[in-house]
Amino acid sequence: AELLIERMSSDSSSQIERIDAYLSEMRITGTPDPTVRPQWPMTTFIWYYFCGMFEAPIFVIIEFTYFCLAAYTYFMAQRKYKNIAVNEESQRDEDELKQIKDKKLESISIIIPCFNEADDIESTMLYIEKHCHNKRNVEIILVDGGSSDEWWLKLQNDRLKELLTIPIRIIHFNQHKQSGRGICQNIGAKHAKNDILFFIHADTIVCPRFDKIARDRINLDPDLVLGSFRYGNDGEKMQYPLVGQWLYEARCNARTTLFYCAFGDQGYFLTTTMFEALGGIPNQCVMEDYHFSGNARNYALMHNKNIFISNEIFYTSPRKLFKSGRIWKNSLRNQRIVYLYEHCGYSPQQIYEIYYGVKLPKQNE
Repeated sequence: AELLIERMSSDSSSQIERIDAYLSEMRITGTPDPTVRPQWPMTTFIWYYFCGMFEAPIFVIIEFTYFCLAAYTYFMAQRKYKNIAVNEESQRDEDELKQIKDKKLESISIIIPCFNEADDIESTMLYIEKHCHNKRNVEIILVDGGSSDEWWLKLQNDRLKELLTIPIRIIHFNQHKQSGRGICQNIGAKHAKNDILFFIHADTIVCPRFDKIARDRINLDPDLVLGSFRYGNDGEKMQYPLVGQWLYEARCNARTTLFYCAFGDQGYFLTTTMFEALGGIPNQCVMEDYHFSGNARNYALMHNKNIFISNEIFYTSPRKLFKSGRIWKNSLRNQRIVYLYEHCGYSPQQIYEIYYGVKLPKQNE
């Protein structure tokens, strides 16, 4: 038995070494460590400090305002939902949840919505494989939302297939004919076979032992509604230094830990029973993760339950930050759409047009 355990440990270490070697070849930093950034030229740093002198004060004001908006939204929800009387349907959900309290939940379905993710899907799968503590009773469900880059062909790489041991199921677009991240996540949840649902984005790097954190927390706390992680940017994708990045990440994590509002790129996990009690993820074109996270927080307030935020970090691609060119522009835009959506009653369709600057495609209306 000792020899068998030693051999299994050796095989696992060898697999991790091969995964690290593969990731090092793929990443321009030459290392699988997501905190390492590219070597920028000196002129880039000079430009960074020059812009910082003018942008930093503006950025601090914007981030502080965004933090206050998150605080206001949370305290309004607390005032509205705390200790509110539950209806009969909610009580039935509670009765179902009580029935699973004595059952130890081990199996996990990792659900990843994919839309033109050919650049990231290989590394995402490799990090999941590397950082999964216990691969037994784990499955990965990839749901395509109408991609044109045929990202699934990346998974046919023979070298990659030798390294991936966790079962992967791909639900192609022609099987459901629907687009949108929230819709794809719900489709994945319907196909899930396991007790715990774990949602992540296709450009996210999971933390070590992420599955153990989810299992332990769910089995330790039967009153858990939703679990999530801290936010960080993948250093390898940093094209150049961004003014205020540390403050941006700090504000995101303060919003999550203080006001229990986690976005999808931080990942979140919950039981299938709780997912059903929350009504699933809204089938809308944008703001689905914000809405779902808000629903979970409100449910926790209403039923005196818990939201868990791990101290571990999920690193995600900063491509949305570079799309606007400046973090303060991205924060200002996000602040605007959150305010319009949460406090002015704007519909997801209206928010989509503001966020992307184009009309919503008819298939997503």
